[in-house]
Amino acid sequence: MKISVAFVTYNHEPYIRQALDSVFAQQTSHDYEVVIGDDRSTDDTRRIVQECAERQPDRVQLLLHEQNLGCTRNAQRIINACRGEYLALIDGDDYWTDPLKLQRQADYLDAHPTCALSFHQVAALDEQGQPDWLLVPDDQPGRCDMAALLADAMVPTGSMMMRRRCLSPLPDWFGRAYPPDLALKALCADQGTLDYLEQTMSVYRQHGGSWTSTGQEQRLQAMIGVYGMLQRHFGGRYRRWLRRAMAKQHLALAVEAEKRGDPGLARRRLFRALATAPLGKRFAEGQWRTAARLLFPRIYRSFKHDHAAAEGTPS
Repeated sequence: MKISVAFVTYNHEPYIRQALDSVFAQQTSHDYEVVIGDDRSTDDTRRIVQECAERQPDRVQLLLHEQNLGCTRNAQRIINACRGEYLALIDGDDYWTDPLKLQRQADYLDAHPTCALSFHQVAALDEQGQPDWLLVPDDQPGRCDMAALLADAMVPTGSMMMRRRCLSPLPDWFGRAYPPDLALKALCADQGTLDYLEQTMSVYRQHGGSWTSTGQEQRLQAMIGVYGMLQRHFGGRYRRWLRRAMAKQHLALAVEAEKRGDPGLARRRLFRALATAPLGKRFAEGQWRTAARLLFPRIYRSFKHDHAAAEGTPS
């Protein structure tokens, strides 16, 4: 089997037919399977995927969980069931727009043996289904390593095709990693490069899904948790980059506390960021300003006011 499509779904009834159609519209010379994991949906998603499996019995492997496992454990079971040399991901609320997507990415991986994961540009739709923006920025490097990934390189989940050997077997801690895609990317970056194809080949929907609807502080805490798992997994490797990534999340948590009017918590979180990784020269100017504002709010406001006055602009 050349390609496995890992299809993750839960309560995607309004969108899943389009997602499935986009997968089966693929034009490729390679053999591929579609492994669909339904995480005990409470809407009509399960019936739709069952009908799909009945129409494509030789291509679809259906995993119907009897209890809700959560996003990560659902993905874990799907990935473990995949047989292909390469593994592509799609969520049931997104869809592919290029019928040659699988062919292009598989051909690229065949031609670039040091590449562990290929990804591409993705168009985002707002909650009204209107085009919003492109996920991958213009200055995205064409080839990313672990340092670039942990420095916030944009690698959209629904665009990824990975070498399955980089994930086999998945580590025991993976079932607790949320979001799981961050762990997948890091496991691949440990085995090779993450290479960018500029074509726009899929769509990401913004709506009240599990990660989208999670509060900002919960997202930041979850990211810190995954970085901690990765740090333990890799031992001393990548320690500096992982701690910098964790420090940035702690700093963002400090800003969230400041927004809620809790300066004491904001400063404690800032000190946690500084203890995790000092704000060295690789930190952006904006992060230095944030640290100064949290540590010395009165001095910062006075400086900002004086600077604005000198420039003739409102403070």
